[in-house]
Amino acid sequence: MKNILINFTAIILVSLSFCCKDREEPQPAQKKALKTLAEQRLSARIQDTLLTAEMNQVVRFHWLLVKTSVIKNNQSLSLKSPFVIGSSKQYEVSLELHDNCCSELTPAKASFLNLGNIDIKSITKLYLKSQTFNKNKIYTAQPSNNFWPNQLYAGTVIACKTADGNYSLLKIKSVKSRESIEVEIYQGVN
Repeated sequence: MKNILINFTAIILVSLSFCCKDREEPQPAQKKALKTLAEQRLSARIQDTLLTAEMNQVVRFHWLLVKTSVIKNNQSLSLKSPFVIGSSKQYEVSLELHDNCCSELTPAKASFLNLGNIDIKSITKLYLKSQTFNKNKIYTAQPSNNFWPNQLYAGTVIACKTADGNYSLLKIKSVKSRESIEVEIYQGVN
């Protein structure tokens, strides 16, 4: 009986030693797969963090009315504080007389996106980043004149993107077709 117990113990020890060999270190291909999986998990966590940060930015971001100005023909407006008026094409946004019939709002040192009559609170920085801005002029033609493809009316909101990538909004308060426009200037605040 003693011999049976010794033999049985020996068999158990030998079989345990073979079982441990099944749990060897992962092979190089397995190590690479585990490393790739770990990198994917880390990337997913980073993307989740960035998405959360973007969502927080959307929630906190809003537009602040910083100034109301009147831009006359052959004048330009700075979109940087203190938002001064200067000579024609000196600053980002310029108003010029077009063929003595109307004025044109010109993106002298910025680019435009004509948003039309829209609630400013609904415009997000993420939305503006996804849009294509242009250098097209916007004309102050009378509403009954359909000849002008890009017309400017009271209530129109123009998004402006400066050369350094900053965004401003101009909300048109009033239009005097051959003389001036009155604008509200909004800056984004986080």
